[in-house]
Amino acid sequence: MLNPRYDELLLIALRAQYRGVSHLYLMRCLHEARLGDYSVDPQIELLEVCPCCGFQTLSARGQYEICDLCHWEDDGSDTPNALSGPNHKSLDQAREQFARTMSDLPLDKWPRAAPITGRPKTGDPQDGSPTT
Repeated sequence: MLNPRYDELLLIALRAQYRGVSHLYLMRCLHEARLGDYSVDPQIELLEVCPCCGFQTLSARGQYEICDLCHWEDDGSDTPNALSGPNHKSLDQAREQFARTMSDLPLDKWPRAAPITGRPKTGDPQDGSPTT
């Protein structure tokens, strides 16, 4: 039996842990915990897209929030080959690391915005090369 004294604290922790997660993930968690098969409202809190993994995991861009999926600390930069101070690697390096570990991660937990395409084409203003 839960103690009503802690109910509010538990709700705060659960809201933080399951912020923005997909309804399919929640249904799977309930089923795996043997709590039954429930229908979960598909409307979720919309979050910002992580520039590393492409999943909607961030409250806001550029606030040094750490993605719960790929662990990229979002410093606001989208430049693929620039060294990120907080991450000690470039966005491209972090994306390669994420691609290697994807099979071990809960990819159904958050919605994916769009596939990350990797490095911009030469001449793209984001890659820093001159356009001719």
